[in-house]
Amino acid sequence: MPSYTEIETIQQFDDSPESFPYRRKGVNQKGYSKDTKRPTIEVLAEHILSKPVVLFNDEMLKGKKTRVLKDKFTNGHDEQALDKALSNSSKDSEKMMVRQWVKDLKVFPSLGKCFEYELNLVAGLKTNIDLLTYREGVIYLVEVKGSKNRKSKSKPDGLLRAVLEIATYQEMLKKHLGTFQEQVAVGPMAKRAFGEQAKLVINDVRLAVLIPNYGPAFETWQALGSTSEYPHLKELIAKKKVEVIIYDPQEN
Repeated sequence: MPSYTEIETIQQFDDSPESFPYRRKGVNQKGYSKDTKRPTIEVLAEHILSKPVVLFNDEMLKGKKTRVLKDKFTNGHDEQALDKALSNSSKDSEKMMVRQWVKDLKVFPSLGKCFEYELNLVAGLKTNIDLLTYREGVIYLVEVKGSKNRKSKSKPDGLLRAVLEIATYQEMLKKHLGTFQEQVAVGPMAKRAFGEQAKLVINDVRLAVLIPNYGPAFETWQALGSTSEYPHLKELIAKKKVEVIIYDPQEN
C-alpha cells in the first residue's frame, strides 16, 4: 500500500471536488502518512472538519444523467419485491443479511425495528440507504457494513467512509425531507411492519452506522475509545451526529 505525506493525502482528496467525498482517494485507506505517522483517515477527518468539506451539492450531479429522486423514494418495495430480492441475493452477502433483517422485522435495541431497505436517492447512481429502522418517533438512516462471511475477499469499508456516506445521504435528502418522510410513513413496507392502518409519526431523522465486530472499521472504533490516535475522527462522528453500533454477523 503506497504511503503519502499529509499534504499529498489532502491534495489527492481535494483533486476530485466533483465526486462525493466518501468516494475520494484515501477515505477508505488503512495506513499512516509517511511524514507524521498519523493515520490517513485521521488526517482527512481533520481536513474535513477544518475546511469544511461539502458532502453534497447539485454541482456534483452536473454532467451526469441523473437527479435527486423527488417522488418515489420507496422504489415500489413491498412483500413480493422483498421476497424476490432475497431469492436473488448472494449467500452471506451484506445485501442478503440486510434484506433478511427486514423480512424478519429484526429489532436493534437502540435503533428500533428494521422495516425498509436499499432506498436509492439518485437515479443512475449507487446511492442507496441500506436500511431504515423506526423507534419511538425516530427514523434512522442506517449504513451497514460487513456480512456473515468473515472470510470474504471483500472486506468491510472503514469507519470514515461509512460515516461520510450516511451523512452524504442526509444532505441529499434535505430539500426533499418532507416528501421522503410522508412516503416512508405510509409506504407498503411500513404497513407490513407496523400494521395496515399504520402511519408512522416521524419527529426526527437520525443517522447510524452498523459495523461488524471485525475488520478495519471495528478496529478504528475500538481505538477511538482506548487511544488518542483519532481525535478528529471522533469529533467528526459527533458533529455529524452518527450513532455507531457494533453487531455480530453470526447472531443475525
